[in-house]
Amino acid sequence: MSCLAVLKDLNASMDTRLTFESGISAQHKLQTPLWNKDSSDEANKLRSRLISSIQRFETVRHRLDSTYQAGIDQDDQIDYYRTTALIEGAVCGFGEIVDMLLDAGAHINGTAHGRTALLAASKAGNASLVRSLCMLGADANFQTGVETPLMAASQAHGARAPDVMAELIKYGADVNVVVEGRTALIIASADAALEVVSLLIKAGADPNIIMDDTVDGTALIAASWRGYLRVVQVLLDKGANVNAEACGSTALSVACKYGRFDIVKNLPNRGADTNLPLIGGNKALQEAASRDNVDTVRLLLIAGADIGQGAFPLSPLNTAALNGYWTIAHLLIEAGADVNSIGAVDTVLESASMLGRDEIVRKLLAAGATPKSFNRGGIVRSPLHSAARFGKHTVVKMLVEAGARIDDTSSSGTAALHVACASGREKVVETLIQAGANLDIQCPDGTALEIAEKQGYTNIVDKLAKAHANRPRAFLIAHFPHSTRVRPGDVVTQSWTLQNPGPRSWPAGSALYYSGGAGLLLLDDGAHNQPSALEPGRSTVLTMRVQAPDSKGRYVAFWGLRCPDGIAFGDSLPLHLIVE
Repeated sequence: MSCLAVLKDLNASMDTRLTFESGISAQHKLQTPLWNKDSSDEANKLRSRLISSIQRFETVRHRLDSTYQAGIDQDDQIDYYRTTALIEGAVCGFGEIVDMLLDAGAHINGTAHGRTALLAASKAGNASLVRSLCMLGADANFQTGVETPLMAASQAHGARAPDVMAELIKYGADVNVVVEGRTALIIASADAALEVVSLLIKAGADPNIIMDDTVDGTALIAASWRGYLRVVQVLLDKGANVNAEACGSTALSVACKYGRFDIVKNLPNRGADTNLPLIGGNKALQEAASRDNVDTVRLLLIAGADIGQGAFPLSPLNTAALNGYWTIAHLLIEAGADVNSIGAVDTVLESASMLGRDEIVRKLLAAGATPKSFNRGGIVRSPLHSAARFGKHTVVKMLVEAGARIDDTSSSGTAALHVACASGREKVVETLIQAGANLDIQCPDGTALEIAEKQGYTNIVDKLAKAHANRPRAFLIAHFPHSTRVRPGDVVTQSWTLQNPGPRSWPAGSALYYSGGAGLLLLDDGAHNQPSALEPGRSTVLTMRVQAPDSKGRYVAFWGLRCPDGIAFGDSLPLHLIVE
């Protein structure tokens, strides 16, 4: 039988709750106060088991002696266990057996499955065995690719870790070595090992080592995001940089993100910058808002955190609206956040609309959010477009009732009805038809009816066809020249010649209305009405005066026709301006 097999036999026969040090006889153990003060049945059972275990220990020691005499290799390995006799002896804490193996020629720094005997003894918290191994030449800085003995010791259970680490440091262990993006101090900070943290810092551990490729980027960050206030305080007392950033986070940002209120309360008083921008544009307030940490948000606002108007990629208010956190949204609005602010991409109302946050949308509208605003990133669109795209028909109805321009087109030329048809949102299509959406507006993919037909949404096709039969129609047969070049501030007269193709007359009082696009100034909001009815086959010229923007650039705006009852009909009427 090999040395390792003998040790496995011993390990299997030992009661894992019974520990003893080599060299202490059973009789000596039984004479200690532990065994004299209690004569209960349980104590007697433990006593008998301890005697039995020690007898086995003596037996195995003799069997090991036999293996030496037979010339068995003390470093042999068993594939299933992936270990060696020396490492197994260190794991079990059998100091006498470890000494015997080393005397027989076992390699003191031999590795198996990422362990050495010293690392195994360190992780087991066996300070006396660690001392013996170091005295015999074990390398206190031996790296197995995962950790060092000092790192292993920092995770030892109970009060044994400091004693083990003190021995390792005494024999030259590097307290600042980095393995796999960690130091012993980062590991101890993440484990709330306060005594170990103090010991390491006293031995020269640097609390400001930054690891940008791990979530525990610094010791302070590791302690903060887990909520270990006492460790945080010790690290700060010993010079940790409260604003150090690693992997896009600071101690304050991770404490905010995970709702560590006591730490958030403490860090600003220790110099933490509540407005420090992080990688990606987020700040501490944004992190707190993203997790619905109400108390943390309130605390940050009191500490002077910027409410983040126009923050990238989303402002705290955008984030709260997107996730449906009204309490946080209300706190931010009370603190001065603009309900109509635009982040890097979306307006606050659009953030809530796209995910169907009905209650948030209702409250934002009541707080003054305008449904007519457009975002400014990617495809420029309104909250109505986003709600239509994602099928949020309740939100669509609320936005229309609040004054959303139903036929506004996005920068890609699509109205909300086009988007709903392309996505197969039948209830949204019904809502838009009932609200009077223009069924004939053209986008690059055609009319709403043509889009629904291409996508195969037969129910939507039927609804649109039925709605078409009950509406007047109009064809655009002439309009102002395409891409008119003007100067900033010029007044432009726009004319369209329209024909009624029948079969119904246009009702008297039909009028032009602005449906979306560039922000042009309308100069005559009454002269564009069509006061009398227009019979089938007849044409009319409708005119609109607008003022060009002051900024140079290319502008596109759209108008449409609407019956006196608000029902839209006819083609989308474009105006293209180049201001130069």
